[in-house]
Amino acid sequence: MSNRSVTSVKDALTCAADLHQKVNGQVMITLGEKGAELSSEEGVQHYPAVFCPDVVNTTGTNAKSSASV
Repeated sequence: MSNRSVTSVKDALTCAADLHQKVNGQVMITLGEKGAELSSEEGVQHYPAVFCPDVVNTTGTNAKSSASV
């Protein structure tokens, strides 16, 4: 939609603001370990990523049971 490459938080902030004007609604751009940018009526805000050291499988399955499905 923006026809541009986003490679940094600064690029994402600019792109989110531009897209917000284009679509006339909220825009969120996710940047993985760099966090996310949200552009809304209140402005553009950076949300840092949260580090999760131990990810736990909460689906109730394990490799054997999910492989047999």
